[in-house]
Amino acid sequence: MSVLKANKIIGNVVDTGTKFTVDSDSTYIEGNSGKSLSFTQGAMKGFCVVYDQSDDTTGRTVNISSILDVSTGRIRYTHTNAFVAAKGYTMLPNDPSSGTIGFISVDPKETATTTADSYLYNSSRSATDSKHGCAFGGELA
Repeated sequence: MSVLKANKIIGNVVDTGTKFTVDSDSTYIEGNSGKSLSFTQGAMKGFCVVYDQSDDTTGRTVNISSILDVSTGRIRYTHTNAFVAAKGYTMLPNDPSSGTIGFISVDPKETATTTADSYLYNSSRSATDSKHGCAFGGELA
């Protein structure tokens, strides 16, 4: 295999960026620590554009096999492909246009995460059926 060493790689058209491929073996070195980290570990690997509890409709999703309306203001996402919970699994909740406060819950003791719960509250801190939206990142199991 050949090794390319460069201080900077630029596209052949100035200020337009350079495209490159990131696969499961692509890594980078973190700062001065010398730790080799995977490019793909923290990449987004799932999302739900919107799930509206008021009428049970779902927008586009990736890596979500089902959405269950658990209770007022609470839904449960089930992933098509599980995440390794101990490896920095994250969920970035909710649609700011809904005017609600949201958070998620997963069991940190699990070795693989197949579900995540999303909760929505209004400004009075009461659970409310509204529009959920999220993105998921982390390492897939």
